[in-house]
Amino acid sequence: AFVTINANDDASGVFRFETDAILEEERDAVVTVTVVREGGSIGAATVAVQAIGGSGNSGAQAGIDFAFRPTTLEFPDGSESQTLTFSIIDDAVPELDEAFALSLLPPSRGRLAAPSTLTVVIS
Repeated sequence: AFVTINANDDASGVFRFETDAILEEERDAVVTVTVVREGGSIGAATVAVQAIGGSGNSGAQAGIDFAFRPTTLEFPDGSESQTLTFSIIDDAVPELDEAFALSLLPPSRGRLAAPSTLTVVIS
């Protein structure tokens, strides 16, 4: 008799942000964000990260309120976390809190887990 065992785990891991929201002061020059890989780390994988600008008066806009370029994080075989950095643009204009989001795109191996979106609030 033959028995087939189907893989039901994520040997390549699941990818998510370390947290779902961060609060940054406008005068903070550099922000560091961590993406973690859990549940397995077999094989190299990549995960793309994009910024989604806010809307309305409370929406932070790329190039005006923050400097972020879409990027791809590389996770070598066995790697369980990667960081990315971007800048908050300080200006002399008085403003209320503004927000935008970073979003993970599906990885080359493995899958996404929550939170796959990170809200960044600039105060």
